[in-house]
Amino acid sequence: MMKAMIREITPKEATDKEIAIKKNELKKACRDFESLFVAYLLKTMKASIPKAEEPSQAKEIYEAMLDEAIAREISLSKGLGLGDLLYEQLEPLITKKKK
Repeated sequence: MMKAMIREITPKEATDKEIAIKKNELKKACRDFESLFVAYLLKTMKASIPKAEEPSQAKEIYEAMLDEAIAREISLSKGLGLGDLLYEQLEPLITKKKK
């Protein structure tokens, strides 16, 4: 499934600069995926807590933005390691140029 999303670079057409760019793009995509996953976890966990009163729309927006910021920081600090694991699994699809 993921192979279809990331086009494999063949050794004939890849330069070192292109490979480095593709690796950076992959690393960012993996980090973004981990951030989305953590944000979903936070949202789901908060939804399981009973509330005494219905929160205002402004408070809901603030909490959603806070959850996204927390998730981004967790993914950047390698909190779960999911992004790194995805990168390790997908990085071989980006092949090195044969000399």
